[in-house]
Amino acid sequence: MAQASKQFVCNYDAPLDDVMAMLLDEGFRNKVCEAQGLLSHDVSITKEGDTTLVAIDKQQPMAGLPSVATKFLGARTDVRQRETWTGADMTLTLEIPGKPGGGSGNVSVVSKDGKTVETVEINVEVNVPLVGGKVAGIIIDQFVAAMEAEYEVGKSWLAGER
Repeated sequence: MAQASKQFVCNYDAPLDDVMAMLLDEGFRNKVCEAQGLLSHDVSITKEGDTTLVAIDKQQPMAGLPSVATKFLGARTDVRQRETWTGADMTLTLEIPGKPGGGSGNVSVVSKDGKTVETVEINVEVNVPLVGGKVAGIIIDQFVAAMEAEYEVGKSWLAGER
């Protein structure tokens, strides 16, 4: 089994409450999906007591990726992203149905000097002999691209562009 890990940090020039409201807003999550150039997506956010569940099902194009990735992931890949938020902390799971890999991670959102820092840590595991490390790295790169899109949309959202 091959693994790849990554940490991604977003620094928002906004109070913690505003960032949390944004991260748990369906409209924001839909805008993030649109910014990623997905083939399709479905977002749902539900509250269960003190916990908020975010479910994002998306279909990503794999065009332009190395052939080793498209061989195992296909020309397009379904991804099920599940987030369980308790306060400003979140656990994350990524499922790639029918594919030999997936991921998990944690997110923390903290206030620092009137600004907000979101730290995302993700670990991907791929069960493919010989090229699993390469495929895991490609999945991590796709996740980082999604986080970069979220960060850019987030800065605009917090500036009032909705």
